[in-house]
Amino acid sequence: AEVPASAAARPARRFSLARAWSYSLREALELRRDPVRATLALLGTALLMLIMGYGISLDVENLRFAVLDQDQTGLSQGYAQRLAGSRYFIEQPPLHDHA
Repeated sequence: AEVPASAAARPARRFSLARAWSYSLREALELRRDPVRATLALLGTALLMLIMGYGISLDVENLRFAVLDQDQTGLSQGYAQRLAGSRYFIEQPPLHDHA
């Protein structure tokens, strides 16, 4: 089957507001017909927001670290001391080799 010349000449549209609006109306109608699904959609979203807001902590504290300072300069030792002075890290005994 050949494509008509008028269809081949038209550029393909990536996004259509009319199509998005029709999908939105269709979904609203489906949610109105099925109150269980509407309730799950609203309560599920609220529950996920509560879990993400209060249940998950992204605070980074008490990370253990050890330093393998092969350079042994004042700059590298100062860097290691600044890490040790941070409230986020717990210093472990220094390493002497890669093993």
